[in-house]
Amino acid sequence: MFNALTKLSEKSPSETVDQKFNLSLLDSYFNSSDNSGAWINEYLIAALRDTGRLAKPLIMAMDWHDEMYYGSLDAEGIIGTKNSRGTNYAYEYCSASVVIKGIRFVIAVIPVEQRNILEMVSSLLDTITAHGIRIRLLLFDGGFYSIDLIRHLVAGRMEFIMHSPKLKRQCGDNETDRIHTTGSHSRRKDQQATFRLVSVYGRNRKGRILYTFATNTDLQPKDVLRMFKKRWGIETGYKMIRKFLAKTTSKRRNIRLLYFYLAVLLYNLWVLMNIISRVRIIADVMKALVSASLIRTNPIVTALIPSNSQSGGDF
Repeated sequence: MFNALTKLSEKSPSETVDQKFNLSLLDSYFNSSDNSGAWINEYLIAALRDTGRLAKPLIMAMDWHDEMYYGSLDAEGIIGTKNSRGTNYAYEYCSASVVIKGIRFVIAVIPVEQRNILEMVSSLLDTITAHGIRIRLLLFDGGFYSIDLIRHLVAGRMEFIMHSPKLKRQCGDNETDRIHTTGSHSRRKDQQATFRLVSVYGRNRKGRILYTFATNTDLQPKDVLRMFKKRWGIETGYKMIRKFLAKTTSKRRNIRLLYFYLAVLLYNLWVLMNIISRVRIIADVMKALVSASLIRTNPIVTALIPSNSQSGGDF
């Protein structure tokens, strides 16, 4: 893993940090499936594949990640989002994760610049396919509801379950299982989406509520809810990713992206180590060990640390 991280710095020493960590380079290091082995997450995916856990078609979950932003609004890469902890702005990321019993492993991450949902999901699906991972079922939360995306998934015969609170008014307070065609006023009839609309009662922390889903599976309603609940571990996974996320006040988007990618990579490494080790690895302990190792041996960190004092606390 540390050898893979070191590959990030194989540029000339005369290059600046900004030149080394441009956005396209960072994205390729995380998401590329190039077989040269120079891409960091490729090592971890290959190691997970060696355990046999990628052999069968898998459940994949798509999710949003907001790193809330509190500074001036001239920062590059911030995007408006749902209010949280006193701000409406964030650096936002979209991810695709493998959902296996007891495992949440991130396959791909992209930064969100504009919320073109179909474009973002298509990019993540391309990365998944390039890694040779076969998809059994796709799980989406309500933020992914999109007529264009549903049309794309139905046309491609990709099975999905999409939490769709926006369709709750179509069901009232009743459990429903029927074929539904959207009625968007901005679309022609042949541009609408047709899918199975399922609403089913279940429980969460607030008690008994009615869940509403768009799907093209043939699962029974209770099984639709049961399968969708598998994605809830993704949110727990995100909390664990944040354990590895370095704090910064920098407004430089490439630095923010670098930190987030490194956090995801370290999270994936932690997941993998817990799979192959007979001893449970505590995330906080691993974080401390990895931090110490990176500071001693990794050119990325040694390149960043001096610039911290020179730039007045940019990082």
